[in-house]
Amino acid sequence: LYFMSKREKIDKDRLFDMAIWIIIGGVLGARVWFVIENFRYYSHDIPSVIKIWEGGMVFYGGLIGGFSAGIIYLKRNHLDIEQVGDITVPAFALGIFIGRIGCFLNGCCYGIRSDVPWAIPFRRVPWDITQKAEGSPAFLDHCEHFGLPMDAHWSYPVHPTQLYSAFAL
Repeated sequence: LYFMSKREKIDKDRLFDMAIWIIIGGVLGARVWFVIENFRYYSHDIPSVIKIWEGGMVFYGGLIGGFSAGIIYLKRNHLDIEQVGDITVPAFALGIFIGRIGCFLNGCCYGIRSDVPWAIPFRRVPWDITQKAEGSPAFLDHCEHFGLPMDAHWSYPVHPTQLYSAFAL
């Protein structure tokens, strides 16, 4: 951003300020979307809505929240949307790439079961002291919907759609 802001003659500090607002808007939007999608889990424990450290964000909500915060910042600071967009889009693509790698490491956003050589199984986390099953979202989904035994160590192999998306960027 620094070099491109110099080339476009936009104060880099204003771009970094905008980035802070985009991050805040993105995190809020991602969490709000997740809570709306999973409200049945939060309706009995409203204070847990703020526990983002326990996971639970949705990309689309983050995109909407971050984009909205960015547009509001640009309008309030009288910056040209197209000019700033030319500077920030490469960073946006990099951010999505990093996010998709994070999804892969978490085992969420996975594809359908597959026998292709590059299909990936996701690991089960051992049972904790509360006897609650833990594991990647793929593992838990396969146990709940596809008959995978809870004592298995790996989910069924699935297409690594997170990596497809990341490397397409």
